Amino acid sequence: MSPRVLKATGVLRDFLFERVYDVQSALPETERARQVIRFLYAYFLKHPQALPPEYLLHCDTEWRGVVDYIANMTDQYALKTAEELALLTPQASHNIFSKFSIQAFPFQIVVLRYLSL
Repeated sequence: MSPRVLKATGVLRDFLFERVYDVQSALPETERARQVIRFLYAYFLKHPQALPPEYLLHCDTEWRGVVDYIANMTDQYALKTAEELALLTPQASHNIFSKFSIQAFPFQIVVLRYLSL
């Protein structure tokens, strides 16, 4: 990205977060997204064989393949996958979905913001 485009992107991003996005109303969903991301990351790091093989072929480390796989998930796919894995995982006795209603959330935005922290 050219410096000019990068600067314009930053200005737009700042404007959107100041005037468009209602950050306070998204806080419960943001925490839920973090829980889902943490759960998926821990699961796939412990069970890399559950990843599609192409995510491990081009990575130097398993954790990078796990991060790439999760980052490419859509909202609904991430929720569905986490729900299915939580049912299969005995140690997931505290259901990460119990506090919140099952709704779509801007998962990819949350992932990008969470990974950039």
